[in-house]
Amino acid sequence: MINLIYFFLNVLVFALIPLIFAKLRGTLRYILNYTYLGCLFVFSNILGSIYAFRISSSIQISGGNIAYSAMLMAILFMVVSERDLTIIRNIVYSILILNVIFFLLYQIIFIFLKDNSIVNPLNISPLLFNMTINIVIAGTLLIIFELVLMFFLFEKIKKYVKNYELTSFIYLIIYILVLILDGFLFPIFAFTLDPNLRYMIIGGIQGKFVLGLMFSIPIFIFMILNHEKLSRYIEQPLPLKDLILWPRLKLIQQIRKSDEQYREAYDQAEFYKDLFAHDISNILHNIKTSIDLIIMFRKESENLDRFNELTELINEQITRGRNMVSNIRKLSLLSDIEEDLKSIELFKVIKESIRFIETTYYNKRIDIQIRSQIEDVFVYANIYLLFAFKNILINAINYNNSQKIEVFIVISHEKRDGIKYVKIEVKDNGIGIADELKERLFKKVLMTEDRSKRMGLGLLLANKFISLFKGEISVKDRIPGDYSKGTNIIVLLPEV
Repeated sequence: MINLIYFFLNVLVFALIPLIFAKLRGTLRYILNYTYLGCLFVFSNILGSIYAFRISSSIQISGGNIAYSAMLMAILFMVVSERDLTIIRNIVYSILILNVIFFLLYQIIFIFLKDNSIVNPLNISPLLFNMTINIVIAGTLLIIFELVLMFFLFEKIKKYVKNYELTSFIYLIIYILVLILDGFLFPIFAFTLDPNLRYMIIGGIQGKFVLGLMFSIPIFIFMILNHEKLSRYIEQPLPLKDLILWPRLKLIQQIRKSDEQYREAYDQAEFYKDLFAHDISNILHNIKTSIDLIIMFRKESENLDRFNELTELINEQITRGRNMVSNIRKLSLLSDIEEDLKSIELFKVIKESIRFIETTYYNKRIDIQIRSQIEDVFVYANIYLLFAFKNILINAINYNNSQKIEVFIVISHEKRDGIKYVKIEVKDNGIGIADELKERLFKKVLMTEDRSKRMGLGLLLANKFISLFKGEISVKDRIPGDYSKGTNIIVLLPEV
């Protein structure tokens, strides 16, 4: 009984650490995961010769096998979380290098311990470090083969199985089968001529089956706690053939990435220059003109109404400038926003956006209505979804000359390529957007000199946020064929 308790504790410790690391963010998660994988690889080589747990009369599981099963699980967690093919490549390279180092180091230690002139205070047996070249080659090839096989099967399942729950269950089965395959193949390659090979194979298969069942529990917990990450992994194919072509592909990708980054930096610099040269200058000019008129009219009581209009204009320009500065700040930080998406209630976000508009533009006649064919809608997003809808609504208010500003938010379902989306249409009775500007509206820089140019910043930012959520945004006329009757901004977001 004590033996089983120790076995469970050993599995728990190895399983708990990568579960904790999976909830971390950024570079720290990378560093800790790779460090832990290195430790597990060392343990899988050393612990196999140090201790084992007797589960039954025919099943004995070594500490090395537990560490190996945990390593395969931790790699699974890491690849699913990062959705990055380079992780598999890095691990394969690490396995090759570490196995060579281990073999050389073990041979040196084995020679030292066999020599009676070397002091051995703990009386460690040299047999502990008697690693044959057969075991090294078999272990190296099997780890790489089983790792690639597991993710190859994962990719095949992605292609043919579209149900999330079924895919997750099959992934668990694949993990268990890969471990069982290791229990079958390792004795054959490492101990080919051993007379007890048959019993080694049976014991290996039984032991790896038990380990597969044990570690399938933390894998199942990982799938529950990281539902969004697993969903994105299932949706995104990882072309394993690129592992072979990687050096050439990496060079091409780096060149393309550098070119894109240069172009993006240039466009952004031009955008900021143009923005401050025109929009900020226009805001300051309006404020300065209003102040000059206030000074001129302040002593004339008959111009009181004009005085109030000017103060309202100043207030509007300050609000406009504040929103612009806020948007520019978010735009400059956009590259640092991590795609940590979660399930968010859509109606709650939209209603909060409406409250913001009603509070900010309290002096305008605004009527915003929600017309929905569905209830309790949840989408994958984060806090920046609120900023996206705020900018869309601000655009509808700022570019509207109607006495009464009307905005209708229509929510419905739409299915594309087997994916279920929530469709949000924001229809206003504003000045509209000319057809020749629609295609350029969501680009980085709008090279026009009319009012439509000023619409670019808010909708540009909304487009970038929606793209982070794997969604789409487009613009159409509220009345088809007549852009002057208002705009219809259409947003598509994947539904939970």
